[in-house]
Amino acid sequence: MLRNGLVADLDRRFGRDYSVHGVPSGEAVDVLHATTRGSLALLLVDERVTAPTALETFARGRERHPLVERVLLVHRGKWSSRHPVVDAMALGRVDYHLYVPWVPIERVLYPAISDFLAAWDTSRDVPVVPLTVVGPARDARSHDIRDKLARAAVPFRFHDRASAAGRRVLAEAGQAAGRLPVVVVSSTGAVLENPTDADVVEALGMKTRPTTSRCDVVVVGAGPAGLAAAVSASSEGLETMILEPEIPGGQAGTSSLIRNYLGFQRGVRGDELAARAVEQAWLFGTDFVLTQPADRISARGGARVVRTADGTEVEARAVVLACGVTWRRLGVPALEAHVGRGVFYGAAGSEARAVAGQDVFVVGAGNSAGQAALHLARYARSVTMVVRGSGLAATMSDYLVTAIGATAGWRCSRAARWSTGAVRAS
Repeated sequence: MLRNGLVADLDRRFGRDYSVHGVPSGEAVDVLHATTRGSLALLLVDERVTAPTALETFARGRERHPLVERVLLVHRGKWSSRHPVVDAMALGRVDYHLYVPWVPIERVLYPAISDFLAAWDTSRDVPVVPLTVVGPARDARSHDIRDKLARAAVPFRFHDRASAAGRRVLAEAGQAAGRLPVVVVSSTGAVLENPTDADVVEALGMKTRPTTSRCDVVVVGAGPAGLAAAVSASSEGLETMILEPEIPGGQAGTSSLIRNYLGFQRGVRGDELAARAVEQAWLFGTDFVLTQPADRISARGGARVVRTADGTEVEARAVVLACGVTWRRLGVPALEAHVGRGVFYGAAGSEARAVAGQDVFVVGAGNSAGQAALHLARYARSVTMVVRGSGLAATMSDYLVTAIGATAGWRCSRAARWSTGAVRAS
């Protein structure tokens, strides 16, 4: 009865775009995307099933559909820190949970399922995107554009220049012999030849230079801290400007999943967190100026004056410095020469699909390294974590250590290999 009721409720809302099926044995529901030839989007299983168990069903589902999102149906009244879903989420065996009963459905069921499907949809190519990028796959500037667009949650499609699709886009844009990479703007048809960051930002309709010389607050940096400061200031009625030297999101924008950020009980992708924060600040009236660094701050009476890289000065009552961090470079000449061409700093989100079937090495043992390893392993043939210390616990959050350590065969080593099938010392 539970399965049939859930199938009916899901079909009522999502039936036009998805095929919803109940599995004859056990309380499981498949949600199949109608246009991807049976690609499984969601697998929902009741926690009480025993033959096979929910976790066994999830494991089999992932074997057949590596990108499926696994949802455990949790019955109300069993809420405790020892509930199996807590361990299952920590071990990476379950992606989400949904309460039973799922009422009121407009507040509980439908928003949750929409979020789950949106997360699954990020692993697929979308039919329409605002930008199409064509360039050499192993080219530093091509990678730089992809990485920044991914961190800013701007949908795009990338084609290698040597591929049939890449050649077709270049021919249609009249850029067969032009300088690469090329960015084609869908809304206007504009073709940007080897564009700067400012060119791309302006094509998306965003500002790259201040248009006012005075405001209440200037926030330097548009990572999570800077965006939070802008939301707080602008929501109190202060005229607020953000100056960001690249695009919003900061280092957090590179994270495939953040589970320990307040208010996101199921976790949130870094690019999604950044996009939500940008939208929130914008709706409160924050003025965004992107690809424009601040290069000097001085005093003028009781005010502070921020000068941007293009020489523009903005006077403010207060300046918030939220400059964030930059990646510490290894400084190995042989590696640095290949940055953006197979060697990347914090690029798990933008490069995950490009490493399908390949062997990947992740250098580091912090949270970003753990998140990158878990995310890349869904695509790569194997992922090797290279760790200077004796283990992960000293530098990585416990939930990530648990998820990695739960993989069969794991044992701690100064360099340990971890793949989707097993973890073993290398």
